[in-house]
Amino acid sequence: MDLLTYCVISIIYILLMHFAIQINAEFKLFVMVLIFFFGGVVGTFLQSYEFGLVAAIIISQIKWEN
Repeated sequence: MDLLTYCVISIIYILLMHFAIQINAEFKLFVMVLIFFFGGVVGTFLQSYEFGLVAAIIISQIKWEN
């Protein structure tokens, strides 16, 4: 997976969660974007965007509860 694929999958996931679950606060949307940015940074350092994507999805699901 390259950076472009990571960005496209991340944007699709964020939009899906935003419209399907209806994030009411814009701050939660901002936090979710930051989580996926952090996942991209982790994926870059580990040279595995798949790990960064899975980590970002798991962290966003954990933060969704709060």
